[in-house]
Amino acid sequence: MSIKLSDRTLAYAEELTDAVLGLDALYREESGDEVGLAVLNLSPEPRTPESFSDYEDVVEAFSTLRDRAGDLPERDRRTYYQQFCDSMCAFAEWRQDGLPLSEQIERFLHVPADPPSTAELNELRAELSSVLDRLGYEGDAQSQCRAWKDATTVPAAEAPEVLESEMDRMRDLTLAGLDTAPENVDQIGAAGVSGASFNAKCDFANGEVVINTDPQLTRPWLRKLAVHEGYPGHVLQFSLRRQWYEDSRAPADGLLSVVNCASSTTFEGIADSGLALLDTQPEADHAASLVGRYQMGIATAAAWRYHAEDWPEQDVHEWLSEQAIYGDEEWVESRVGFLTAPERATLMWSYWHGEPAVTSAIESVDPSAFDTFVEFLYGRMHSTESITQFDPNGST
Repeated sequence: MSIKLSDRTLAYAEELTDAVLGLDALYREESGDEVGLAVLNLSPEPRTPESFSDYEDVVEAFSTLRDRAGDLPERDRRTYYQQFCDSMCAFAEWRQDGLPLSEQIERFLHVPADPPSTAELNELRAELSSVLDRLGYEGDAQSQCRAWKDATTVPAAEAPEVLESEMDRMRDLTLAGLDTAPENVDQIGAAGVSGASFNAKCDFANGEVVINTDPQLTRPWLRKLAVHEGYPGHVLQFSLRRQWYEDSRAPADGLLSVVNCASSTTFEGIADSGLALLDTQPEADHAASLVGRYQMGIATAAAWRYHAEDWPEQDVHEWLSEQAIYGDEEWVESRVGFLTAPERATLMWSYWHGEPAVTSAIESVDPSAFDTFVEFLYGRMHSTESITQFDPNGST
C-alpha cells in the first residue's frame, strides 16, 4: 500500500526547498563555508532560490512557513515541517548573534542536549566485551578490541576495493530484502583519501564513497561503512528520494541534504540502522555496530567538553585517546578535527540519537505494514518525533 502526500503538501515543499537554497546561498557567501548548509542538491532541473538580504529576512520567511505548516493535512508533515522551520530560524539566529551549544543541539536537531553519560558508555563497553567474548577474544574490552582489530585488519591500499565489494554485497541484500527498492537503484564506487577529518562520506553526486584510510581499518568496520554510506544507508536514501520525487511520490525538500536541522538525526539514524531494517546482524557485524556506537558516544562527549565546557583542544585529544578502546591515534586525530569545527559541532548528537530513534521506529511496525513504512521512512524527511507518527492508512 502506498501513502501518497497531498498536493497541498507537495506544493508547500517546493516553496520550502527554494527558501532553504536561499538560506544556503546567504550562508555560503557570508561564512565562506564551501560545504554549505545544503550539502547536496539532487534537483533534476535548476531551481530559483529565494533571495535573502540578511538573516532577519530568513527568520521572517521561515516563521511564515512554520505557521503555514500547521495547516497541512498530514500529521507527520505538520510536525516535521514546523520543527524544520524552527531549525532554520535557529540557524539564522546562530549566524547572526550566536547560540550556546545546548541551544544549537535542541533547536537545530530537536533532541536532548545532554552528552552521553559515563554509565551509558560503560554499558556499551560491557556489551561489546560480551560479544567479543563469544567471538573468542579474551581479556578486558580494550585487549579484546585490539586483538579483534589486529585479526581483521585490511591494508590501507586495499580498503577501497574491500569497501566497494562490501557495498555491492549489501546492495544485493537490500534489493532482495526491501520490496520497495527499485532494481535501478544507484550503484556506487569507493575511493581512499588521507588527512581527512571524517571516517567516510557518501559523495553521491560523483558516484563514490570516500573513505579515510589513515585509521586502521578492518573488514567488519568496512562492512559497517558499506551499510551506512551505501545500502540501505545514504546511497539508497538519495536514490529513492530522487526517483520518487520525479514520480511525484516524494516532496522536493528530500532532494536536499541539509545539516544542522530537524532531519539530521534520522538521516544518520537510517544509515546506522540498516542491519535492523534488513533484519540481519551476524555477531561480527553486531560487534562493529557496538564499536561504532561507542566511538560516537565518546566523540559526542568530547564535543561537549570542547564546545560547552571550554576544554582546551589538547585536553580533549588526550581524553579521547584514553577512552578510545578501539580507535588508534589516527582515528583520534580525525575525530578531533571533525568535532572542533564550529559549523559541525552539533552533528555528533545526530549520530548519537539517530540509531536508537530509527531502530525503535522500525521495531514498532507491524510486519504487514513494513513495505508502507519503508516508503514513509525513505520518501519523507523526518525528525525523531515525526518518525513515530507512521500511519499505514495514511490518515491525518
